[in-house]
Amino acid sequence: MKLVPILHRILVKPKQLAEANETYRKMSELGLVIPDVTDVKREQQAVEIGTVLAIGDTAYTGNFETETKPKVGDVVYFAKYSGKEVLINKEKHLLLNDEDVVAIVIGD
Repeated sequence: MKLVPILHRILVKPKQLAEANETYRKMSELGLVIPDVTDVKREQQAVEIGTVLAIGDTAYTGNFETETKPKVGDVVYFAKYSGKEVLINKEKHLLLNDEDVVAIVIGD
């Protein structure tokens, strides 16, 4: 099954906690200071991480136009509890509004 987001929506595959831990490790190696948190504390944080799979035609246009836009394949942080959960091939994915993406991870 293929899912194509429409309008200002973005399809994201959220990372599992083990994948997120690996991303935190890599970011630490790059010199980014990341507080040491337990799995429980990470669950309480206000953002989640995932990979952009598709972007709707009108995302980041109009009121939310910006020069820094995520692309398919980018790893992004997005607001926790945002979007609509959809299942694609029995795997959890999220359809987010473009304004729910708060940061793009650049570099490994």
